[in-house]
Amino acid sequence: MSTDTVRQLRVRRAAAVRLEGGDPWRRPEPAHLTAAQLSAWSAAANWIAADGVTPIIPREVLRLLWQRGGPDRQLAERIATNGGGR
Repeated sequence: MSTDTVRQLRVRRAAAVRLEGGDPWRRPEPAHLTAAQLSAWSAAANWIAADGVTPIIPREVLRLLWQRGGPDRQLAERIATNGGGR
């Protein structure tokens, strides 16, 4: 490896230690939520959105809602478009 590559890897490793959650480029573990929990997220997000406010929900939950399809997919797309997925 070149010296520059080694330096970049060391900088990245040091940043991963400082950051909460570690390396931001790593894919997080998939959320393990039951159907009832996903339904609760959906209901809560719809309730917040009904007041004209964009709900902020974890990205993993947003992905799972999108995968469910139907109204949950539409909700997930609306939240993602408005910047509510963190």
